[in-house]
Amino acid sequence: MSRHRLTRHEIKHDEFVSGVARVAFWLEDHPRRVLVGAAVIVVGLLLGLGGHAVWRARQEKALAAFAEVDRRYHAPVKGEQDAVFQRPTPGVSYTSPEEKFRAVIEAADSVLKRFGSGPAARQTLYYKALSLRALGRYDEATATFNDLLGRRVPPLPRALAQVALAETYEMAGRWGEAASAYKSLFDAASAPFPRELALLGEARCLEHQQKVDEARALYRKVVEGYPGSPYVAEAEDRLRQAG
Repeated sequence: MSRHRLTRHEIKHDEFVSGVARVAFWLEDHPRRVLVGAAVIVVGLLLGLGGHAVWRARQEKALAAFAEVDRRYHAPVKGEQDAVFQRPTPGVSYTSPEEKFRAVIEAADSVLKRFGSGPAARQTLYYKALSLRALGRYDEATATFNDLLGRRVPPLPRALAQVALAETYEMAGRWGEAASAYKSLFDAASAPFPRELALLGEARCLEHQQKVDEARALYRKVVEGYPGSPYVAEAEDRLRQAG
């Protein structure tokens, strides 16, 4: 694999590192060895500061690039009622959902090509996966969610991605994989999301697999174990339909 093209900040950093290294070698060649220990400490500090500055500049560029993905994802579609969480951007709109989500994927691919890791890449993968799902490209969406979940992701974004992955399996009619994904969500006791959502999802998938008794047991668990939950109404309705 060829090395990526160096950015201006990375080139400056390489020059800085080379300069510091030359100073360190010069000190090492001199007879006053006592200076070597101090030089090593100074070099380490300087390299650390220089490396942090380069990393921070790169992350700022990545987040600025991600802003375009976010802008497209939350842009309105002409003729559609604004969604609850939609944040319309003045001057940006699309004629159809398909046009919008294709635009999001295009912007996301550009970001991921330039910045393959870090917080901006993780957020970009999430929006790309949601957009692929919205276009009915379920296999690509699940692969993208799994790519995201294979990275180091903070608890809340991880839980959101896991929910979205389980829902995508369900939307694709992959009932076994969906049921397993929902079960894993419920078993993750520390996951910061309503655990009864996972029970309800798993029950739906079991019902589609003709495992009616197992599904009914989970619906009852939602009703009895989570009174007052907004998911109780759906669980009760599905219990009645299951007979």
